[in-house]
Amino acid sequence: MTTVAHTPGPWEVSDEAVLSKNLNEYGNWIVVNCQRELTAQDRANLQLIAAAPDLLHAVQVAREVFNSRLDEEHCLADRPLDWSDLKRAMDAAITKAKGGAA
Repeated sequence: MTTVAHTPGPWEVSDEAVLSKNLNEYGNWIVVNCQRELTAQDRANLQLIAAAPDLLHAVQVAREVFNSRLDEEHCLADRPLDWSDLKRAMDAAITKAKGGAA
């Protein structure tokens, strides 16, 4: 597995910040911190930022699904595919990006 350079997810919105749920020696990792009164657009931006690890995960799942469907000639194989993992990852990421619970 590749090590990532960004703060580990999952991330969540907390008041005026986006925090990683993974703790470091100081507590939560602060991903983004706003130092002003937030507008509705600011809050929507925080939700989208907090969904970034989930969106990345959904794209990685999609890549795995499509890679598993390719044969040696890079054509889609003619075998049945269970799309439930891909759909679940995409739905959760979209919901979180829009401000819902993932």
